[in-house]
Formats: sequence, C-alpha cells, structure tokens
Amino acid sequence: MIELIIRIAKRFSSRIEYPTSFSCLDDERRTRHIIGTHACTITGALIFIPIHLFISDLPLGALFNIICIALCLLSLVDLWFRGNLNQTLWITVLLPSILVVSLFWLFQGRSQISAFLIIPPGFAFLLLGRRHGTLFGLGYGLTIVAIVLLHLKSWPEFAYTPAAMINMVGALILALFWGFIGERIRGETFQTIETIAESDVLTDSINRRHFFEEVQRVHKITRYQHSSFAMMMMDIDSFKSINDQYGHDMGDKVLIELVRMLKGQIRSGDIIGRLGGDEFGLLFPNITVQEAVGRAKNICQQVDSYQFISSDGQHVPVTISIGVAMFLSGNPLTAEQIYKTADQQLYRAKQAGKNQVAVSDGA
Repeated sequence: MIELIIRIAKRFSSRIEYPTSFSCLDDERRTRHIIGTHACTITGALIFIPIHLFISDLPLGALFNIICIALCLLSLVDLWFRGNLNQTLWITVLLPSILVVSLFWLFQGRSQISAFLIIPPGFAFLLLGRRHGTLFGLGYGLTIVAIVLLHLKSWPEFAYTPAAMINMVGALILALFWGFIGERIRGETFQTIETIAESDVLTDSINRRHFFEEVQRVHKITRYQHSSFAMMMMDIDSFKSINDQYGHDMGDKVLIELVRMLKGQIRSGDIIGRLGGDEFGLLFPNITVQEAVGRAKNICQQVDSYQFISSDGQHVPVTISIGVAMFLSGNPLTAEQIYKTADQQLYRAKQAGKNQVAVSDGA
C-alpha cells in the first residue's frame, strides 16, 4: 500500500505547481500525505457506510460518508489537473474535520464519536506546518467547544456527565500540544538534513546539486522578468601543484579562504557553489556584460594579491581562471547551455595562460 502511494505521489508531483514557501522534498512528502490521507478517509467511509445503513440505522451518517468520498475524489482530480498543492492541502485538512464535526453533532457528542475529534489537528500540523496547523487547531477546538456549549443541557453525554466536557477539552489541548511539538521537531530535523544535503562541508558554500538547482531557478526568473544574469566558472590554477608542494591541508585551507574572500566580494543575492575539487560556480543576477567582466577581473586580481600563508609561514601563490557566460533578455539559451558556455570560456581562459577572464556575451 505504501509503495503504491509513493508511486502515485511521484506521478502527481510531476504535475504540481509547488508553493515557493516549501522545498521540493517537503512538497513531495506533503503530496504523499495528501494521497495517503484521502485513501484512508475513503477506506474508512466505505467501511462506515454499511454500518450506518444496516447496523446503526443512520442513513444520514451514510450520506455524510458518501459525500466525503466524493469530495476526496474531487480533491485528487483537482490536484491532478490544476496542480495547486496549497489549495489541496487545505481541502485535505478541512474534509475530515467537517466529517468528524458533523458526525459529532449528528450523534450528539457520544463518546464513541468524540474519540475521533483528536484526529484532524494531527492532519493540520502534518500538512499545513506549525504556524497554519496551530491556527487551524485553535479554530477547530473553539468550534467543538462552542457546539458543546450550545447543546450542553440537551446532549445526555454532557448533561449528566460534567467530566465529559473536561475530558474532551483536555484531549483537544493535548492533541494541539503534541502536534505542535512533533511538527517543530520534524521541521528542525528536515531543515538540518536539507542544509547538509545542499552544503559543501569544507567550504560552507552550496554544493554542485544545489548550485545547478539555483541556476535553473535564476534562469526561470530572469526569463520571466526579461532581465539578465551572469554565470561564472572558476578554477584554481595549478591546484595539484599546491597540494603536492604544500600538502593537502594547505590545499583545503586555500579553498576555505578563497570562498571566504569571495563571500566578502559578492552581493546578497549572488550565489557561490563548489562544483567539485577546486572548481567553483558563481551566479550574478541582474548584471550587465560590462559589470560581469569587471567583477570577474576584480576577483582575479583580489585572489592574485591575497596572502595565502602555509603552516610554516610561507607565502603560497594562488591564481584563478574564470569563464563567464551571459544570459541576456530574449536569449534562447537553456540553463544547461549557459553552463556549457561558461565551461568553454573557462577552458579558453586556461589556454590563454591562466589568471585570465574569458567571456561570452550570450549573443
């Protein structure tokens, strides 16, 4: 069953317009939970329909379950065709909540139905996150309390057993508390894993995978805004000789100090990533060709004049070569083609004698 849900979720994920507030990994997790929640809701409703019809003699309860099944199916169809994940998240939380509240009201707050009241807050935290889950949970809890207060004297479960109200409110409070704590722990864990997955441990820059995700993102935004950006491929000249002559510890130190220096040179919206070994990528959104060339030449000069000192006090000469590719407004180049162009320009810079900048204007 779980394998089937995962396979279906992957099919849905390819059609979904992800909210920008969520990462792709978290969106895929939420998609699986949506499908799993709807599957469980439909299964539960199918089980209760014959119970309501033939055992409890409550046709209205069966009707509620049929409506719930129809709404679940419509929600999944809407997600498939329109791909609006954020809307489907709220629908997935609201459907079982309305069903539970309706049954609670229909059965006049009987204990066998009251036990289901703590389920919706868990869905809310799981699918909506900590902030929206808390807001929904508070509204949901106040709605339940208001219904009970309106029928406090007419419903036997609460009229003759005052402790029932205390137990119900206590259960709702605990559901909110544990949902909040669980989502906080999950969120912090997910954020830690995401940071590790996206970062280069040595230099504290982003890694190759994340860098190319950023290239795709910047390319998409730039095309939409009819703007421009520069991608630079940067490589340390003769890095192997530095490792051979001064040791790998010094090589690591050069990489760390180089990234630290670059971070002091770039703007807040610029991006630096380690692509592997001594090769780095730089993204400069909203920049002209002249500005990009000037920035690249300045970086080369800064590195050439920087004092890299070995553990025994020796000055270690370090230079870099940079290849620059531009994406201009109206340019048909894809993100992959821009990367290949920057790589070709880096090769040109190396062939020209190193410590050079080679640029393509993207025409």
